[in-house]
Amino acid sequence: MELMEKENAKVKQIEDKYRKLMQQNEIQGDFVCLRGKDAWHDIIQHQERVKAIMIVMGTRGQNSLRRTFMGSVSDSVVHHAHCPVLVCCHPKEHH
Repeated sequence: MELMEKENAKVKQIEDKYRKLMQQNEIQGDFVCLRGKDAWHDIIQHQERVKAIMIVMGTRGQNSLRRTFMGSVSDSVVHHAHCPVLVCCHPKEHH
């Protein structure tokens, strides 16, 4: 299986899991996977296009040194979004 096919299968599995949880808890929303060079910018543009009232996103579990030098998508979304942003931390992150 190609790398992209594996990634798509993983995204589909995650999407199915969270769609089911949302339905069970009567949460209205949509699951969107965006891919691009400037992910944070694409997320903000999508939010504005669909007029989303909230963004929920996860982290990739980067350590603080890497995040400091490379930046993080979630940090950029939090600072540039014009709606509330809920960032769910990766379970392996240490606080």
